[in-house]
Amino acid sequence: VTFICFSRNNFDLSSEFQLAYINNFNYEISSTELRHLLSHNLEKAKPMLHHHVFDYIQENKLYSC
Repeated sequence: VTFICFSRNNFDLSSEFQLAYINNFNYEISSTELRHLLSHNLEKAKPMLHHHVFDYIQENKLYSC
């Protein structure tokens, strides 16, 4: 398995796992922050996700949506 990663500024991405990096992606939010928005503020989270991903999350009631 290869994990696909987005780098945040000044964050060390060394790992024992095989990682593939997507360069030139600078979205300053952690997965923890995004999950919090999905469970507390959908309108703020919506523009951060592809519409198919957002719809899937809502349809399957992930993150208490």
